[in-house]
Amino acid sequence: MKNFLHFSFFLCFLYSINSILCDNFKCPERGKVGKLKVPNVLSLIDKQNGYHASVEVINPTRNNLVHDYYDLQNKVGFIDLEAFIQSKIYRRYYYHSTGEKIAVREGICKRLELTQNEKIESIKDWFELKDIVASSEMFKDLVHLGPTGLMIYANSKSDKASFIGSELIEGRTVNHWFYCSNPNGPYIDFYFDVKTSLPYRFSLYYPKWIETQEAISINETQTVKKQVDSDSKYVYNFYMFKPLVISSDDPIPYPLGYGCARKGTRPSTPLPNFSQVNNFNLDMEAIITYPHHDPIKSTARVMKRGDVISYEIQENGTSVRFIELPPPLGRFQVDEHTGQCSHSTTAYPFDVTLVTRWPSDKNQVFNLFYYLLMKPPKDQALTFIGDIPLGPFRVEEYKATNFFRNGIAAIIDYYYTQNTSNSVPSKVIFTEDPSDYYSYETQVEVTIINYKEVYIDYEDRFDVSGCYEEPGSYTWFQLLFSNPSLSEFNLEAIRQSTEEYLTSFIPVTRIGEIHAQQVDFNVYVTVKLYDRVNLIKGYLLHNTYKINNPAYIVKRFKVEDCEQLCSATEKCFDFSYCDDYDCSIYQSTRSSQYSTSFHYTEGCISYSRSKYQFDLIPLVNKNYLSAISHVLQQIRNKVSSGNFRLLGLSAEDLFIVNGPEEIGDISQELHRRGSFKPLRGEDFPIIRTDRHFNEGQFKIEKSTLNECFIACLNDDDCNTLSYCVNQNKECILSGETSSSLNDTFEDKTSHADGCDIYQKSFINLFHEYPGKNLVLDAVSTIPDVPIGDCASTCAQSESFNCESFDYCENNNNRNQSICLLHVNHIVIDKTREINITNWKFAEAGCSHYSKKSELDYEHKVGLALKDDMKESIVATFDHLSLEHCASKCNSDPNCFTLEFCETIDYNQISGRSASLSSCTLTNLKPSNIQPHLFEESKSKTKICSIYINHKKITGKSEADPPIQTNTTESLTKTSTKSNDFSLAIGLGTIAFILAFAAGFTGFKFTPKEGFVKKAKLKMTVPMKPTRETK
Repeated sequence: MKNFLHFSFFLCFLYSINSILCDNFKCPERGKVGKLKVPNVLSLIDKQNGYHASVEVINPTRNNLVHDYYDLQNKVGFIDLEAFIQSKIYRRYYYHSTGEKIAVREGICKRLELTQNEKIESIKDWFELKDIVASSEMFKDLVHLGPTGLMIYANSKSDKASFIGSELIEGRTVNHWFYCSNPNGPYIDFYFDVKTSLPYRFSLYYPKWIETQEAISINETQTVKKQVDSDSKYVYNFYMFKPLVISSDDPIPYPLGYGCARKGTRPSTPLPNFSQVNNFNLDMEAIITYPHHDPIKSTARVMKRGDVISYEIQENGTSVRFIELPPPLGRFQVDEHTGQCSHSTTAYPFDVTLVTRWPSDKNQVFNLFYYLLMKPPKDQALTFIGDIPLGPFRVEEYKATNFFRNGIAAIIDYYYTQNTSNSVPSKVIFTEDPSDYYSYETQVEVTIINYKEVYIDYEDRFDVSGCYEEPGSYTWFQLLFSNPSLSEFNLEAIRQSTEEYLTSFIPVTRIGEIHAQQVDFNVYVTVKLYDRVNLIKGYLLHNTYKINNPAYIVKRFKVEDCEQLCSATEKCFDFSYCDDYDCSIYQSTRSSQYSTSFHYTEGCISYSRSKYQFDLIPLVNKNYLSAISHVLQQIRNKVSSGNFRLLGLSAEDLFIVNGPEEIGDISQELHRRGSFKPLRGEDFPIIRTDRHFNEGQFKIEKSTLNECFIACLNDDDCNTLSYCVNQNKECILSGETSSSLNDTFEDKTSHADGCDIYQKSFINLFHEYPGKNLVLDAVSTIPDVPIGDCASTCAQSESFNCESFDYCENNNNRNQSICLLHVNHIVIDKTREINITNWKFAEAGCSHYSKKSELDYEHKVGLALKDDMKESIVATFDHLSLEHCASKCNSDPNCFTLEFCETIDYNQISGRSASLSSCTLTNLKPSNIQPHLFEESKSKTKICSIYINHKKITGKSEADPPIQTNTTESLTKTSTKSNDFSLAIGLGTIAFILAFAAGFTGFKFTPKEGFVKKAKLKMTVPMKPTRETK
């Protein structure tokens, strides 16, 4: 209509057309000017600082509903248009203080500079007479860009507007004003509520000419022109106008979830990383909503200790628990009810930082943990949208590509109640990018229920004991604290402090049970230390290939031990392992002229890993990949330097009560009394609980569990024993084996609470060579026996010198197991060394076992040869295992004592110039009156021990000398403290360790001078008269 009028005036001006259209309009006279002032909308919010209006816009073609919001204090507003006809939503946000405008249309967001032109365009979005906006006086201030600006303009014309009067419109009494802005239009009517002065309506229209017949006389009329109001009116009905008190806690309007980048935002701004703290507990709940089916609820409890994170996820009525290590070490999965545990590693892609997923439902392609705890992969890179103050919250918005299914991006909003970026969000909302054509309106809302960094009860969230139940996968050590001035100690505080101190340099997944016990003014803290995780699956394997140019070659009985050596060696990315136990290590150095080369070799497998993805040396330094012996050496150094302090107490001694032979074990004290058979925790596994023997070879009362074990060790006819704590500490030795008890168990044993039946495990006297057996015929063959009986038969053989045996389990090709006894030894007998002639791959389920040569020796822990003893050296070797070193000494008639050292600093190894281990054979024949032959090892980078073969020195080769049953007489230390420190071994502690298997049946501790009293044993059943009491 308006365009038509403009065009008509233009024609009249050019051609002076004589038409009714060419006459000028006149402002109509209506009402009375100045009779009643037009209300001031801004005065209605004088005591407030904002308003919110809902306005219906009516025009000849459509109706729109417009929401108008403005914050006077922050100078922020938005215009929200709801089109009733087109069913489309448009939003315009304007920020005068920052000079920016954000436009959202059909899910697409665009940020613009809030220039004068953009302000005009914002008004045009809702004002229908768009081409008069720029020139009309109605919009001169360009501050209030919504429909409320019309009523503010009406107040500015109060001295020119004519008051028409009061009217009743749709049951509401309103005051009516008229204003002629121009004779040619537009003409304006505005209405305010009589009682509240709130805006009610604003309408504008243009005049038009019409032809009408006017009577001149009774029978005569003439055509005349008449000015009337156009029927095409533009009406703005204020459905709601509400003054607002906008406080600092109210959010500033912003289109969350649309990815609208704020002015001055750096897209590369990283995610806030609150998870960098060492310890925290985080409880979260996620609700995943879909447009066409019920939402999914999932909860997660996340605990972090150091670099280890425990996840417990409950979803769809099931619960899973994962304890994840830093990449690429994999994770543990633990059954929270049974404690069953498994460990798995994975081939980590280059940008994967964690394995555990949340939600655990594999139908969900996204992993929320990436956006709450870790950095996401590169294909899901984040773009920072902006930091938005939202009342009590502060929101940081990001956009993540390829988040939802079909590659749909996500807009992620982090809601914070604090102003620091390192604080923890109270909730995080993930919405599909509305600009994506394939968006299905999926949304994920994560609520942070609880977060704390102190006073955390970790419960059993890091308990991986179920993965370390096998002997050899752990060791026990004991720390001694003493303070004669105290009579009582807070044992729980000491236990907790010990755990905190150990986990400061040892991963929490390697620390098991910790127990503190007070005896007089001494406190013994006993700790279970788990083995490292093996990383063999982190290497790619290539069958039938061997490294052609290794830095060194060593013997390792397990491929995992070879992997440990490579993983702990700087710049080692390749190793090979062969059936003859050759472990070949390639070390890349700057001086290396060639890369790793391989050649085809039957029976060998090469392993490789990427040089660029993970640096394993930091994981070695943090003791994730350090061997048990290396960790114990670190503890030893801290104790010896006086740095192991907690709660005002300083650790005085470290005792290895059950551990790797390279460090020392309980055999230290036994050897000193003349026995050459070591006693370790795995030597007596429990085979039945709450049972005891009805009768036996002899019975001991009022004994300790340890003394019961010693008695069985020194009785060749003893294969099993029962020990009862609740029944006068009864010890019964029996000649029964586990196989002989199968059919007679109920007859020969009876139920007894607090009693357990143990089996002497001879298998620990042998090294296992899995997957091999000797080609040569066996001296003796025993069918269908357990492996323990096979081992005991070989160990106790009197008719021939049994040095090894093969054992084959039942399998598809064999209906029964078989035990093959040999007089040959893998190391001692050179004609039986591992090669293709003497050895073959065993059928499935077969392995070879050879006696451990090192068990012939007394172990002097932490001692080394003195410098002036070099003349006694008869031979030296590098890169040998302890077993091979001991065998070298056994086969040399001039060797009686050896020194064995193993490095714990792989960084010192470069090429072939440095050795992993050193074996020194000597002709020394030490006795108790020759303490000057050895000294404390002062090296911080290697572990040394002295091994003495008393059999060769004394010439005894058959039966061992007797051992005292009164063990406390032998409980004196084998070494005294000097400027350095030695790992001392306590005999009595084995009872404490083994008591765990029996349900803590008793305690006995490593002696400290001044408080250990002699034990009293009462023999109720005498031993056989033909057998010497041992």
